[in-house]
Order: sequence, then C-alpha cells, then structure tokens
Amino acid sequence: MEIKEFYKKLWDDVYAILKPQGFRRKGSNIFLVQENGIVKLIELQKSRFNTADWNQFTMNVGLALFETPVEPEKLHYWCMHFRYHLGESLEDGWDHQFWYHVTFPKPYCWVENGIIHTPAFSMGTYLSMENIHTSVCGLVSKKVLPFWDSIQTHADYLTFLNENQNSPGLGMNMESVRMLARIYGKELLPFLERSLEGKWKSMKNWMSSLSEEQKVSQAISIEKWEKKKQELTELIEELKKG
Repeated sequence: MEIKEFYKKLWDDVYAILKPQGFRRKGSNIFLVQENGIVKLIELQKSRFNTADWNQFTMNVGLALFETPVEPEKLHYWCMHFRYHLGESLEDGWDHQFWYHVTFPKPYCWVENGIIHTPAFSMGTYLSMENIHTSVCGLVSKKVLPFWDSIQTHADYLTFLNENQNSPGLGMNMESVRMLARIYGKELLPFLERSLEGKWKSMKNWMSSLSEEQKVSQAISIEKWEKKKQELTELIEELKKG
C-alpha cells in the first residue's frame, strides 16, 4: 500500500468510528464541539522529518471546556486545555507519545525481535501497516471513546478536574483558569487549591536544586511563575469571598 493511501484509509476508518457520535473532521483533526462548550479532539500528527523512506506519525488527544462553542476553523490540538497522546496500548498512560513507523530506510534500519534497530540505537516496536491500522483504530474505540463518553456535562468535567491526579492546573493560562472560575464559581476551589499546592511544591523542589548562577539564568521563568502564583492566589480569594 502506498503511504498516501495508508493515511487516507486510516483517517477514514478513525472517522467512521467517531462519526456516529457526532464528530466532524477538518484536515488532520477529528473533533466534537458540544453545545455546552466541551470540545473533544483527536489529531494525526506526521513527523516534520518525513521522507519517502522514513515516515512516522503520532496520535494526539485533546479535551477542553470553553464558555461558548469554538469555531471549527480555530480548533487545534494546542488550544486544548488537556493534551494527551494515544500511546501504543490500553495499559499505556496518556503521557506516552508513541511514534508509529510507517516506513524506515533499509539497510540502515532493520527489524530484530520485533524492534526496529539502527547501528546507534533502537527506534521502538515494529508494526506492519496493517497492524498499525488495527492498533490505532482499536485504541480509539477502546481507550479514547470511553474516556470521552465519561465527560458529557459540566458536572462530568468538574469531576474530571477534581479526580485527575495529573491535571495541568497551572499549565493552563490564566485566561482559561478564569473562564473555568466563571463557569463553576466556588465549585472550582478544590481543583485550584490542589493545583496550586502541587505546582508550588514542584517549583520549590526545582528551585532548591538550582545553583545561584542557575537561578539568575532562570530569573524570567521564576518571575513568570511568581506572577501566576499571585494571580491564582488572588482568584482563589475572590472565589472564597464571592
């Protein structure tokens, strides 16, 4: 199968899985924009280094909540509040970015015991085009859809925020955090306080590992964090008073 045909069939079949749920597609994105502002998105990301001999891709999964539905042409993986990767198995965490190798240059690379090798390093699991197709479609059906199905309402989204142990919290910009505060009010406090506490602990651990010279070189990053910490602290206080 030609590479172009492979990608077309793969994307057509992923869309066929999601279309009955109301998803649409545009370019490399398949997405659902719910009337309540919840957005679900999956993206096929090809490597920018792809050639005819060396061709690989990864699958990105996004989730977000906006006050009003987002226009499809403005949707992109990087505007999602929660950004995950499909991984390579049902047991994989959402943070494992697995790159599927559709083709690779031979004889510079070879397969041994199911692993793609180069003279310098191993590139990971080898899968045929057929097995890649089966793997991706299976993970979309059995991993992504159940995750998305569990988040249909604002109440579901809030439960997700409070139960998600790896929430980005302060990874969101303050505009997004304030938007969530407008939607949920005081109900958002547990999420904000937990995020602030966890992020602050990580920040203190990171700063304690820096030398004085490194602290000087990282001054801008530290200043940005301090500003965000202050803004979030003020928002928490506002919600408590409101």
